[in-house]
Amino acid sequence: MKLLFRITLIMGIGFWGVLFSIHFATFFLLNGIGDIFNYQNPEIISMEVSTNSSYTKINYSFYSDSTIINEEYKMVNEYFYTNNLDTIIVKQNLEFPDVSYIEGLPLKQRQAKIGMIISCIFIVFFLILGYANGIKNLYKKYKNI
Repeated sequence: MKLLFRITLIMGIGFWGVLFSIHFATFFLLNGIGDIFNYQNPEIISMEVSTNSSYTKINYSFYSDSTIINEEYKMVNEYFYTNNLDTIIVKQNLEFPDVSYIEGLPLKQRQAKIGMIISCIFIVFFLILGYANGIKNLYKKYKNI
C-alpha cells in the first residue's frame, strides 16, 4: 500500500510538473515574460472568421519553412467584440516558426498562465499529500517544547 501511494505521488508530481513545463515554455515563447523573441507577419494562406450565437472561431493557416501551419482560436463573442478587431494581424515567432498568435488577442498567453496556475495547485496538493505524515510527526515531536 505504501509503495502504491509513493508511485501515485511520483506520477502525480511528474505529470503536473511536465504540464507546468509545457505551459511555461509556451508562455515564454509568446513573450509573456519579456520582449525576448522577434515576431513577423507570415504569409497567410487562408483565414476564416465564423460566428454563431455564442462563439467566434478564427481559423487561419500560413506557410512556415515550406510546411503549412493551421491555427484555431475559439472565444466568446463578447470577448471578440470588446477587443475591437477590425483587422486581424497574425504574428509568427522568427526563431520558432510554429509559434504564432493574433495581435490584440492574448488568448494563448492567458491559457498558458491558467495552465501554469492549475499545474502549480496540483503539484502543491501532491507535495502536501506526500509530506503530510512527516509534518504531523514533526508537530508531535516539537509540540511540548
